[in-house]
Amino acid sequence: MIPDGMTTIPVFVIEPYKQGGQHRGNVLVKLQGENLYTDDINLFSQKSRRRLIKAVSQKTGLVEDQIESEFLRRLALLLQDNKEAESEPAETALRKARDIPYGEDNDGIFWLKSTKDGSVTIPLTNFTAKITRDILSDDGVEESHLLEIEASLKGRQRRFMLSASKFSGMAWPVEQLGAEAMIYPGYTAKDHARAAIQLLSIGSIVSHRVYTHTGWCESDGQSVYLHSAGALGAKGLIEGVETDLGGNLSHYTLPAPPKNDDLRKAIHANLRILDLVPDKIAWPLFCLPWCAILGLGSFTCHIHGYTGIGKTQLAALIQQHFGSQMKDMLLPGSWNSTHNALERLAFSVKDAVLVIDDFAPSGSPRDLQEIHRKATYITRSQANRAARQRMRSDTTLRSHKPPRGMILSTGEDVFWGQSVRARTLIVDLGQQDLNWQQLSLCQEDADAGLYAQTTSAFIRWLAARYNHVRDKLNSQVNMLRDRASKSNQHKRMSTTLAALAAGACYFLEFAEQNGAITGDEKFSLFAKCWSALGEASQTQFAYQVAVDPVRRFQELLVSALASGHAHVAGRHGGPPLNEEIAWGWREKTSTSLSQEPEWQSQGFRIGWVDDEALYLDPDASYKAVQSMATTGEGISITRRTLQKRLYERRLITVEGKRETLTVRRRLEDRQRNVLCMRKESLESYALTQSDTSEESALSVPEIKDMMSDVMSGFKSQMSGCQNKPDTKNPT
Repeated sequence: MIPDGMTTIPVFVIEPYKQGGQHRGNVLVKLQGENLYTDDINLFSQKSRRRLIKAVSQKTGLVEDQIESEFLRRLALLLQDNKEAESEPAETALRKARDIPYGEDNDGIFWLKSTKDGSVTIPLTNFTAKITRDILSDDGVEESHLLEIEASLKGRQRRFMLSASKFSGMAWPVEQLGAEAMIYPGYTAKDHARAAIQLLSIGSIVSHRVYTHTGWCESDGQSVYLHSAGALGAKGLIEGVETDLGGNLSHYTLPAPPKNDDLRKAIHANLRILDLVPDKIAWPLFCLPWCAILGLGSFTCHIHGYTGIGKTQLAALIQQHFGSQMKDMLLPGSWNSTHNALERLAFSVKDAVLVIDDFAPSGSPRDLQEIHRKATYITRSQANRAARQRMRSDTTLRSHKPPRGMILSTGEDVFWGQSVRARTLIVDLGQQDLNWQQLSLCQEDADAGLYAQTTSAFIRWLAARYNHVRDKLNSQVNMLRDRASKSNQHKRMSTTLAALAAGACYFLEFAEQNGAITGDEKFSLFAKCWSALGEASQTQFAYQVAVDPVRRFQELLVSALASGHAHVAGRHGGPPLNEEIAWGWREKTSTSLSQEPEWQSQGFRIGWVDDEALYLDPDASYKAVQSMATTGEGISITRRTLQKRLYERRLITVEGKRETLTVRRRLEDRQRNVLCMRKESLESYALTQSDTSEESALSVPEIKDMMSDVMSGFKSQMSGCQNKPDTKNPT
């Protein structure tokens, strides 16, 4: 076997001679200048050649195909230089040596068909083609082969790429070479042409593994981070790792990590982002790149605000952490793209930020529904790390390809639905929030590559301890989540805030170890971060309440009554006494001399009311609220689920002997199953006890009491896996 550190390419030294009409040769195999194996073989005998190759494989541990390719390459060079072999071209000799019944000349590829009368030459194509490269495309989930073909037709040469399946189908000659390219008629001509190209290419095919995603992967036993120009590891740039992201993703390019003063300069440039906008906006955005690199991107961040206030410019600064070219006009994603395109982008951008710009729903109600449906799918997939399962044509399941990075969205509207907003951190950017003068300075830093340099250095710092960090990260996030979950807001938001705080902790630890900030500054910055995340959670809570199905039901029901789309009758079917207008009745215009007003009901009837309660028809009331939301957010849950939520909030009462959420009441001389609500439940939308807590999710007075414990936990974890920094020359 080859010792570690030695080259894996054997050298064949061949001394040819003729004996009894045979082309023989003394073969000496060398490895790193030392003799490894010798043999005397018939150069054009497959049996002799296989004996040599098997022996070399056993001594080196190399794959036999690799050894054979190198031997045939050396033999071809020998035949080209050997005057004794001039009567027989090198290609012909090699074809005989491989026992290949195919050949090629200026007229194309041919088949040497064996018959009882000898070999018969049958033309297969009027062009020649060889496979020059076999590229193994690795997206982190599936591997597929791409073949580079070099073809020639009537002196015109072309080089192009084909998938393995497209190559096998042999429909590509006309597509790639034009109408003159022909595979001659014959029942098996296509199969023979394909086999001929493959066999004639042996010895000239170079194999490559090419990654088609960003982010962490294992290469030669070490953790490396992929980007469009290669990979980064604990020692900086990694040689020999190929990537091909394609399209806008080719801008995910990271520079060589800086050191010493250059690194500290880059870190200080990053920290200047915190002066752009108020802390409750700045800190969540600042934490996104570090969360993404740590693999903590199981949520979407959405910058919301009016047009022209700098949403896209702010998002571009975060995006430029992963490539200085990705300015506001070169952002990788747009909400105008299709579901499938966005899904593919979210899968390919692993452990990095993906900006999806310009969420601005407009048009018909159907258009609004469509773009919100798209946003719902993408954000839920991001949070759940799940994607639509698909089948192949043979009904087998394709590999699962979920989002693997961090999505940062911008838009003039917010996503519909309580569940979606629970999976989205909404950053509300006001018209006066952005410091435009500071923005220009930050854009200069980003364009100069300072943000991308910091990212490269952070990745290099993390790569040396990546596996250890990943083992401890979940427990650290859980600890922060427990401290964040002090209110009854959606528990997903506590996890989101904890992930952002974890990203800040690791970045600040990295900055301190490299001498960019002091220990006191690290503590102070994290305290600001924790407080800012607390403020951000309050904004998020307001957005959650706005789409709470129960609250939305109350709002839309009142709107239906006030606008004349529905009405509530008295217990016996007439207008409710002294409350007619409040319950959807309007006074008639009358010409009679009567002093008593006449009332006309508006819209359809959704229930009845008396001094004790409001009785809603379950179907009619549900239909009324949904009809009021034709161009906005309706009730995103079913009627039955809504009734359960109303009961959980104690807004409807039930009878003990009945196992239903409705009660039986005699209304308009009929027994009816109705929802029994308190009348005052529609008079105010004040939050119920289950909506809020007196204690904030991230209470500012608690911050200093718990900061030491949190940071000491991170410090202890990091000290177990890091090399002690050189205080004289930190890197």
